Amino acid sequence: MAWYLNPETNQLEEQDETTQGVDLSGSRGAGGQSTSSAAPSNAATQTTSGNFTDINKYIALNQPQSEALGQRVASGIDENVTTANTSIDQGQQEFNDALTAANPGMSQAEIKKLASDPAKLTEFVKDPTNVERFTTTGAGNYSGPNAFSDIGSYADLIKNVGTAAKAPEQIKNEGGRQELIKDVYSDPSRAKAGMLGLDSALVKQSPGAMKPVEDSAKAAGDLNQRVTDIQNNANTAITAQKEAVQGRAGDIQNAFLGETGAYNRLKSGIDKRVANLSTEATKYRDEAKNYLDKDWLRSQGIISDFTPPTPSGFVDGYVMPSETRIDPSKVNISAKALGQLGITKNQYVDLLNKWASPPERVNALDPSWQGVDFSSPDYVSFGSPTSAGINRGNVATDQEYETLSALSTLFGDQIDSGFINTPDQAGSYKTDLTDFNYQDLLNYLSNPTYLGPNVTSRR
Repeated sequence: MAWYLNPETNQLEEQDETTQGVDLSGSRGAGGQSTSSAAPSNAATQTTSGNFTDINKYIALNQPQSEALGQRVASGIDENVTTANTSIDQGQQEFNDALTAANPGMSQAEIKKLASDPAKLTEFVKDPTNVERFTTTGAGNYSGPNAFSDIGSYADLIKNVGTAAKAPEQIKNEGGRQELIKDVYSDPSRAKAGMLGLDSALVKQSPGAMKPVEDSAKAAGDLNQRVTDIQNNANTAITAQKEAVQGRAGDIQNAFLGETGAYNRLKSGIDKRVANLSTEATKYRDEAKNYLDKDWLRSQGIISDFTPPTPSGFVDGYVMPSETRIDPSKVNISAKALGQLGITKNQYVDLLNKWASPPERVNALDPSWQGVDFSSPDYVSFGSPTSAGINRGNVATDQEYETLSALSTLFGDQIDSGFINTPDQAGSYKTDLTDFNYQDLLNYLSNPTYLGPNVTSRR
């Protein structure tokens, strides 16, 4: 609303704004009401009949319009602040989306589960997408933003913040206030310097007009600090994300290729079983050997030599032939050693008894039947774990072959696929290192004239 001094009445009167060449019919303020606008800069100093119009009177008369203009200016600042905050919010979202997209492809829990569950690992590598995700995570390459300023909308954000954030300085000087007032004119291009100057004075001199402007300017002044805080937080988040990406790569390395990782557990597990099976097979082979060794049997008291007294009536000096006695209570051969021999404990004791006292062979003059050697190659042969074929290839299970294949898919030549390379032999190992011809020995002990197919000599 413009005012001028009427020379006829010597009173300030409302002026038709169109005569000033400035369109004040609408502005960016609420309700579309026109802003307060001053008359030409010399209106306040016009004189009629020697009378001077006081500027204070002018300001007092324009008080309602001044406060309305102050509200309009405050609203303009608020609008700029809202635009800036919207840009900041959108920028934050854009940054967070970019940072999230740079997340490690796999979580620690998933890595741990795959490394500890061979069946799950085998199923996992069947999906090429999983393999790509695993490989990307294992590479540990961070692909996200390195600063908040990397977002595509950063330039617009800074422009909008800069526009709004200068309000605290603008309200401190005449030029700044005029710029703020001009911005709320319906057509800022037609604003005249004198009108802007008087409107600025009206706002500045009116506490009711200046207070909302100062409040809005204070909120605008917080924008730069908000951006600074966001940038600092972004740097912290970027550092954490880089560490997470590299950390996941380290997790994969440790979980799968580390000293106690899945690959080394697979190899050490197979080798340990090969060693244990070989040791156990050797142990029971050696026990079987002992139970076929007459000297060892004597040392254990299982068999003993006995010479019965010479009956009366025999020639003086005649000595009865010695006999071999068996003590079955001392036969403590294990089931696994019997398994090496392929017989039961009763069958074993029966062999001892047949060997010791075959009635059809008792010949005091020729006790050669007692020379039969259970451990003779005619009846038994012994092998070693190696010659029996206990090795990685046949000790490994089908699942272990699948696990090694899955590891090769994920790690390529870091995995020795030749560690086990005979999948058709998986689980086919044998721990029987003793080949005992029980039936041949039994037939011989039962029938002195029997020569079995494996018997080449008599001892």
